[in-house]
Amino acid sequence: MFEKLESKNICLRKAKENDWRSMLENVWGDEAVYQWMLYQPTLTEEDAVDRCRRSMLYQENNFAWFVALKDTDEAIGLCAMKEDEPGHFEESGICIGEKYQGKGYGKEILALLLELAFEKLGAEDFRYGYFQDNFRSKKLAEVFHFRYDHSYELTRPWDSARKIIDSCILTKEDYFMVCKMTGDESRKTDGDAAVISAAGEYIVEIFKDNADGHDAGHSVRVFHNALLIAAEYPDSDHTVISLAALLHDVDDHKLFQTENNANARSFLTKHGIGREQTEQICEIINSVSFSKNRGRRPATLEGMIVQDADRLDAIGAVGIARTFAYGGKHGRPLESSVQHFYDKLLLLKAEMNTQKAKEIADVRHAFMEVFLKEFDSETRQEETDNEL
Repeated sequence: MFEKLESKNICLRKAKENDWRSMLENVWGDEAVYQWMLYQPTLTEEDAVDRCRRSMLYQENNFAWFVALKDTDEAIGLCAMKEDEPGHFEESGICIGEKYQGKGYGKEILALLLELAFEKLGAEDFRYGYFQDNFRSKKLAEVFHFRYDHSYELTRPWDSARKIIDSCILTKEDYFMVCKMTGDESRKTDGDAAVISAAGEYIVEIFKDNADGHDAGHSVRVFHNALLIAAEYPDSDHTVISLAALLHDVDDHKLFQTENNANARSFLTKHGIGREQTEQICEIINSVSFSKNRGRRPATLEGMIVQDADRLDAIGAVGIARTFAYGGKHGRPLESSVQHFYDKLLLLKAEMNTQKAKEIADVRHAFMEVFLKEFDSETRQEETDNEL
């Protein structure tokens, strides 16, 4: 069952009998760690010895390991995954000691699990779950571009605490299209992959306090859309597309008081992007806005792809949700938010540049029309009731 997996700083290896002390100190007996886990804490040396032996037996025939530092072999955490059905894998526990958090080890662990599942075991998809209030785990999911799928509630067995779990999913297509470009940079040598990964982390940080539809989730969806479209154009510059998609809102005038793409330029300069490529990326970013570019096609294929990707996230079910999220945050009545569909969203289908985007837009546009028809029906009934 894959005895050992290694990355730059850590390795996933099977448990050893003498690991009990470090696991007790770093994980099993540390409330800062076990508060985020489903398993029962272990608080005594005797119980830790027993638990370590049970871990050794369990790990023999399961995708489960202790996490150890490569330079010292100290056990600092644990991780596991399981195959629920053929081709469908799920993370079933990732944790590391508190004093080892914030060092990138979580990224290395998840990167190793994803590589094993997708590249060696032929996974179709991989699920990742975390307590809804666990910011670190949520951020890890965003770094690897997992898509939120659903939430569910459960009772933790050992303390009867009610917990809400957010479940996210990464498909095989997304992994090979996205994570091979943006995954754990400690295992990559390609400079483009490292800066795209850094851009993903940058948008999570810069948008962390925003919840009006212009957030990290929006930028990640634009990124996914852009790469989906770009797959139809193998000669397009995927690095430029990726960076422009991820950074397209970091100087949005609704959110930031910057000029001349100052945030984007600062990030690109810091990460060694040359002047010519920086100008190309900023030109694309400036071509995204609907209000400033209505009826104008970007000058480059890369620009058309990113513009389409952003506009796709403004329509369909996500577009509906974003419209009302923005309206609610800014105190707009429902009627004002609905008018936005007629002022902008229903116009976007006709302005798509690429064939792939046009195909996607057809479906999303039709969904909005159904929604508006139902909304009109329900509000007309409300008006009739008020007249009575």
